[in-house]
Amino acid sequence: YLGKKFPNGLEETYQKLNIVLFPNPVHDFIQIQSDEPILSATCYDVLGLPQIMKANGATSFDTHQLKTGCYFIDIQTASGIYKAKFIKQ
Repeated sequence: YLGKKFPNGLEETYQKLNIVLFPNPVHDFIQIQSDEPILSATCYDVLGLPQIMKANGATSFDTHQLKTGCYFIDIQTASGIYKAKFIKQ
């Protein structure tokens, strides 16, 4: 577990999730590798609009329909939500 102390004395504790996205930059598909089962994954554009949503064990996204640019992905597991950025070429 990792922790962060705030000036008011409160401490935020969280577990580091072992999740890897590859390749980055991506052309056609992005793969998700995780030590735990993936409950859901959502890909957003830079405006925060959802572009692709997957549930229950999704381990890859077909990115053919995405335009070239920067995207964000939220991956939810039982331990928490992992947030990452990837580039579509």
